[in-house]
Amino acid sequence: MNKIPFLTISLWLCLLFPLSAQTLYVDAARGKDEAKGTLTDPLASLEKAVALAHDFTGTEPVTIKIYPGLYVLRQSLEIKTRSSSADTAPIVWKQ
Repeated sequence: MNKIPFLTISLWLCLLFPLSAQTLYVDAARGKDEAKGTLTDPLASLEKAVALAHDFTGTEPVTIKIYPGLYVLRQSLEIKTRSSSADTAPIVWKQ
C-alpha cells in the first residue's frame, strides 16, 4: 500500500481544517504579558491568561498551561465563563 497519497490527504485536511483547541502558555520566569501566549512566546501572569481566555470563542475548552514558578497575584483572580454566550467553553488549567 502506498502511504504517500494518504499522508498528502491528511496534511491537506490538517491545513484546511485546523484543530480548534485553544491553548495559552504562562511562564513567570521568561514570559511577558505583551506576548501571544504561545509555547515559544508565553505570557507572564495568570491574570493576563484568564483575560485572553475570555476572548476566545467557540465550544472547545481553553487550556492554560502553567510552567513551574512563583506567580504573584496583585488581586483576587476571578475565573468565570462568558455569560453572554451559549457556546461558552470551559477553562482548563494544566501544569
